[in-house]
Amino acid sequence: MVPRTPLGGCTGSAGCGPQGVAASPVAPAAVATIPADADRQLADAATAIAAVEAQVPLAQAALIAAAAAARAASSDSTQAAALDVAAGGFDAVFIPLSITQSRLDTLEDAVTGRLGGEAVLARVAALRARISVLSALRDQPR
Repeated sequence: MVPRTPLGGCTGSAGCGPQGVAASPVAPAAVATIPADADRQLADAATAIAAVEAQVPLAQAALIAAAAAARAASSDSTQAAALDVAAGGFDAVFIPLSITQSRLDTLEDAVTGRLGGEAVLARVAALRARISVLSALRDQPR
């Protein structure tokens, strides 16, 4: 005869026996919530987008004026240089959008699948829509 040894810590309590050891109770996982500064991040992104929205008409006007001046004096290299400067200034207006896009990507990753994340993702989508409109303005032929 072979002596029997209990399996693990099982000594005849409920759930033990020839079928094996009963599963130990599992504590419920903590529900992950959105970052505490999500609202601040969204507000910062909205502010950055609004700043670009405010600058675009001014930059467009400067670009149009420089293009008109360059067409009027087609042989003047000074006017062509002014047009290049205006075009560069117009493009520079949009630089903060790439930074904002990156920050929205990070925030989106931080809230996806978390409690309250759907509302934040909806706000991120609205901000991305505003960025898309501005990007379309930037990409128009000059």
